[in-house]
Amino acid sequence: MKFCTTNAKMPARIARNRIKSLSGASLLAGAMAAALALAACATPSPQQLAGAKEKDTIMSDPKNVVVMAHRGFRGLVPENTLEAAQKGFESGAEYWETDVAASSDGTLVIMHDDNLVRTTDAKAKFPSRSPWTVYDFTLAELKSLDAGSWYAAADQFKQIAAGRVTQKDLASFAGIKVPTFAEALELTKRNGWKINVEIKDATGRACDPWIVEKTAETIRSFGMQGSVVVSSFNHEYLIRMKKAAPDIRVAALIDRPIPDPVGELKRIGAMALNPNFKYLDEATVQAVRKAGFDVFVWTPNEKADMERLVKWGVTGLITDFPDRALETLGRKAGL
Repeated sequence: MKFCTTNAKMPARIARNRIKSLSGASLLAGAMAAALALAACATPSPQQLAGAKEKDTIMSDPKNVVVMAHRGFRGLVPENTLEAAQKGFESGAEYWETDVAASSDGTLVIMHDDNLVRTTDAKAKFPSRSPWTVYDFTLAELKSLDAGSWYAAADQFKQIAAGRVTQKDLASFAGIKVPTFAEALELTKRNGWKINVEIKDATGRACDPWIVEKTAETIRSFGMQGSVVVSSFNHEYLIRMKKAAPDIRVAALIDRPIPDPVGELKRIGAMALNPNFKYLDEATVQAVRKAGFDVFVWTPNEKADMERLVKWGVTGLITDFPDRALETLGRKAGL
């Protein structure tokens, strides 16, 4: 970048000729003036440097940063339930993010953990079925579980203690059911909303050969190709998704940094990188954005982290508190 507006030939020729035409005190004064002119051309000012950096940095407009409700409004409602999704919609988030696994009899269901113990009463209801893996239960068995009562005991985000989740709320959580993927899409479509679907890595499971293709088929059955982003830590699943449904957008999930994120996105045919914000740096955000891809980060919940990430240029925040994200971005939350 060119910082000096003086003719580039001036230091080498014009300044030298001026010095030769002078003598004595005039020579000294002229030499000093020429030196100052050289220094002014060679050294950009702090303002010029700042301007150059601004031009070279991709910035995110807070008005356009996408907010995704992580597993629904997980901060206030039991995660990955239709109730959590609805709360996320009411918050004003543009998307909700959820997880797709499969039952033993071939139905796509919404569940984050492979193990059912943390978010259902599977251990109490089926004491002999250790290790209570979601892939080992039929749809009827999964639908018999209570996927909401656990929230009261866990209070994982201390929102009960803070008074934001009331006893009335807790009573309403009891008996919430594990949703199917079709039910999740139906709610999303009814609300005119969007969804980020993470296909869980089912490598070695009976559903591994078909979970990607059945996800694509279900999305198409609802005519929601334009309202869905499919993500996965298993990047080969994303390649399978693009083969099964080229019109469905995909995003590459990562935890720790990878050597060449841009190259990986191009290999997959992805539109975005979805990194863990804890291990992310500004250089990676900028490299991915400059290459023409989006960056949707998971899972910042504190305003200071959100502000920093937006300043770095991320295009989306996947968060347990979408209302907090919207407020950080200067937009009004619905709750």
